Amino acid sequence: MDPMIVDKRNTNSSCKAEEHRTKGISAPLWRQPRYMSWFTADTASAAGTAMQGFAISLVAFKLSGSVVSAGWLTTLMRVVQQFANLFGGTFVDRHGRKQLIIINCAAEAALWGTVFILLFRGNLTFWVFAMLAVCSSLCNGFLGGATDAVLRSIIDIRDYPKARSVSEGRDATINLVGSPLGGALYGFTPWLPFLMAVILYALAGVSAHRINFKIHDQQIAGKRPARTSFFDDFKTGWRYVFSSGLIVVLLIMTALLNLGINGVQYAIQLYLVSIHTNAFFIGLIDSSTCIGVLVGAFMAGKLSDGAPVGISILASSVITLAVCIPMMFNGSYVLVLVCSALIGLPFPLYNAMCLGFIFAKTPNRLQGRVKSAMSVSVQTLSIFSSAIAGMLLGHFGFTAAIMAFGVPLTAATIVAFASQRIRKIPAADEWERTGL
Repeated sequence: MDPMIVDKRNTNSSCKAEEHRTKGISAPLWRQPRYMSWFTADTASAAGTAMQGFAISLVAFKLSGSVVSAGWLTTLMRVVQQFANLFGGTFVDRHGRKQLIIINCAAEAALWGTVFILLFRGNLTFWVFAMLAVCSSLCNGFLGGATDAVLRSIIDIRDYPKARSVSEGRDATINLVGSPLGGALYGFTPWLPFLMAVILYALAGVSAHRINFKIHDQQIAGKRPARTSFFDDFKTGWRYVFSSGLIVVLLIMTALLNLGINGVQYAIQLYLVSIHTNAFFIGLIDSSTCIGVLVGAFMAGKLSDGAPVGISILASSVITLAVCIPMMFNGSYVLVLVCSALIGLPFPLYNAMCLGFIFAKTPNRLQGRVKSAMSVSVQTLSIFSSAIAGMLLGHFGFTAAIMAFGVPLTAATIVAFASQRIRKIPAADEWERTGL
């Protein structure tokens, strides 16, 4: 039996990629058919999420007539997705990941397609909409991890930082154009963003179907040892994460950075709202951050091949803290706008290096569970960042709020300086000889 499943239409590209591997180097990502199919599926899915995500609050308010109801719906969706994500990683590791990606895309298309049809016909009620939206969050939380989990099976370990930086730039671009485009579609007619989301999810499913694997990778991703229970597999994933001292330290550092950065961004938004800043200028803050992330992704792509991971992680934390310091003394709009753009620069490099290293070193069979454990560990603190920012602004003001969120940013930087294991993580070409 041929050990490689080859798409005949991509034979030439596959042969070139194989030639690169035999020479000990990786083919460029855009010349790897497996990666391009994965990237197309992931991009279409992310764009679909952006399309419907923008319209959810607007439709909820239109149907309910209540800002409170609209706000609680988005909060409930986040809580449900996070809860499903807790167990979703284990489910992903126990089943074929390619099939789960396709099922998730089909479910999203069906759910938001139902919203589109009901809106188009004028029969949608708030409670039906809420039920469909929560079901979407449940599916995405439970199955969404399959997309990232499958990446380990289709690219070389040395390509992980590059792939991560490309995804960061892609996400920044979608965030930058997604809201204006979604707003334009919604302004034309409320059902149009959901129709566009359905089309994009369908494209994602078709692209996922075209992803080819090595046969042994399919076996690793889709099979598990006999007679193991779901709970045993769940414990195995968490045990793997917390048995590695280096992963634990990186998780602590990332959780602190997430809390600090999210808190600063919420403080900026709430502060500008509180002083009655024009909505257009508030929107520019988000756009400037997205532009910073996009530029940072380009820089990360250039640095990811040869830069040492430990030094990159340390530099990212220092830059993030340094960018926030001016806002601790001055809250002028121009300064906040500039700092918001600069704060986006280190994101892609940190994610490409830190997360890329962890996932590249994680065995294929544990990809879903490790992603789930990391997401829950890293994001739990930041869930409360909005509420904390509001309380700090109400009692102490903007500069004091930025100072308060500077504490976890400073703590993360201290962790990076103090941990010799973090500082010594090498560049991607040495990862195969580096342990967790």
